Amino acid sequence: MLVALNAGHGGKDPGAVGKGGLKESQVNLAVARHAYALLKRTKHKAFLVRDSDVFIPVAQRADMANARGADLFVSIHCNANEDRRANGTDTFYYHVNSKKPAQIMLEALVQGLGLRDRGVKQSSYVVLRRTKMPAVLAELAFISNVNEEKLLADPVFQHKAGEAIVEGVVRIGN
Repeated sequence: MLVALNAGHGGKDPGAVGKGGLKESQVNLAVARHAYALLKRTKHKAFLVRDSDVFIPVAQRADMANARGADLFVSIHCNANEDRRANGTDTFYYHVNSKKPAQIMLEALVQGLGLRDRGVKQSSYVVLRRTKMPAVLAELAFISNVNEEKLLADPVFQHKAGEAIVEGVVRIGN
């Protein structure tokens, strides 16, 4: 199975920024890199949609995965909300063939990260809508929540998030 790992945002688009100044794009890339390194140890192949702090339009991200013939698209993000008490992990999908992978990924993330299960939701994000393969968008934790921002900034937590994503990919691939 070929997995496209998409570190959301990047370059001129930092994504959400926590109260402590942590940029979502930096967390997403760190987690994607961990997942990529760990996936190389499995039977699955993977590629990073972005491997540095660059801006790539969202439609182009999906098109890259389609062109490379990916079997699974995983978009990595941090959630944000005006209500700074919002917390937890959730996943999104668009096409019906992505609902089960989104559920499997959410279960792996909740088990691996120990955060509140916010459920699986359908959404028409461009990267989910334009991909030809099953696609999941994972919201690891809330960067707008002071406690979860501290977790997201921690390299150990970032590694755990990468491990959880790989566990999700392995379960999806079985």
